[in-house]
Amino acid sequence: MANLNDAALVAIDTEWKTGDRTQARAMAKAYVDARRNELAPRFGDLDIPALVAMVTHYRNSGDETNRMLVDTWLLSEHQPQRIGGDGGIKVVR
Repeated sequence: MANLNDAALVAIDTEWKTGDRTQARAMAKAYVDARRNELAPRFGDLDIPALVAMVTHYRNSGDETNRMLVDTWLLSEHQPQRIGGDGGIKVVR
């Protein structure tokens, strides 16, 4: 499982926050594709609200490793969302 020493995961998070978001999405897709057998059983059946709730939980508990992992899954597998916290999900087209 990913951890804060996972340079690729940290790079995706940094690219998304401070760099090129298109590149971050491509990096996330490559990361997930390389680990799909590990990640799909954990995240594959969850809808966006459930994944966002996980991000919120991990962020609030200080678990940056799992927060980045769920964010990476979201970047790879779902279209961009404008999220203002739990229940504030709006699809960006």
